Amino acid sequence: MEKLEETIKEFVKFRKQVKKPMTDYAVKLLKKKLDSITSKPEEQIAILEQSILNGWQGVYPIKDDTTPNSEGFQWK
Repeated sequence: MEKLEETIKEFVKFRKQVKKPMTDYAVKLLKKKLDSITSKPEEQIAILEQSILNGWQGVYPIKDDTTPNSEGFQWK
């Protein structure tokens, strides 16, 4: 759980760096959204890391990079 809180703080820091700071209420809503996507802390951490890595302002379910396309597998 400590790693999750640390990752949330990193996401908040990231948002501040991109000039989109989060209020305390926004952080509370972020946690609620993460809980609605998954109850597993390790998956919530992966979701936050995915958002930071891709420069996203929000959180979304983990994107499967191995989804087949017309040429086979798509690696991003």
